[in-house]
Amino acid sequence: IVQADEVDGKMLQFEGGLSITALVVTGIFRVTNIFKKPIPLDSEQAVKFATYFLNRRSVQSAKGAHVLIEALKTLNSAGKSTPVCIQLVGNGQLDSDNPVLNVAVLDLLGNPIIPPPQNIYGKILLKKDNSVLAEKVQLTPKSSDKSIFAAQLSNYKPTRGIYSVVINADDTFTQTMFFKVLGRVKVHSLEIGVAEADTSSSVKKQSVT
Repeated sequence: IVQADEVDGKMLQFEGGLSITALVVTGIFRVTNIFKKPIPLDSEQAVKFATYFLNRRSVQSAKGAHVLIEALKTLNSAGKSTPVCIQLVGNGQLDSDNPVLNVAVLDLLGNPIIPPPQNIYGKILLKKDNSVLAEKVQLTPKSSDKSIFAAQLSNYKPTRGIYSVVINADDTFTQTMFFKVLGRVKVHSLEIGVAEADTSSSVKKQSVT
């Protein structure tokens, strides 16, 4: 593990790329399993290896896809060190009239976590000045999809703007994400003009009513 190269402080990989990194990681788990030894990989290292593998998910060859999936399956069995994916559902844009924050909590292969997290909370801050909108918002699982957790933010009256949310799952996994709350605007006048990009002549505009 100590011979792995760190990239941007976010990823770990071995010299030789995806195939070698996947081979080493899966080999470590198999050897420790055979000899009933603890996995020599802490949570931070597991996350950095997982980040590297997920960064390579657009691999083109069949061999590359195979070793990638095997590596992700292996990291999914890392016990307490198993990384978890926490991400926003949708485009991260909430309607101010009904601001519902939806978050997916998945394993590395996009499947629901078994057992699912019991307590998921979010701390929400307005990005422009880091003022706290909500200190501890509870997200509850949706009945239709156990991997998605939702929080209704209407009671906090979020105004139009960009917010950050720090998600905490079972006091074990944390993830910071950003979302926008949209607002309504009133347009008094609107004009549209069409012209070629390289033209220097004036553009005739047409009013839209």
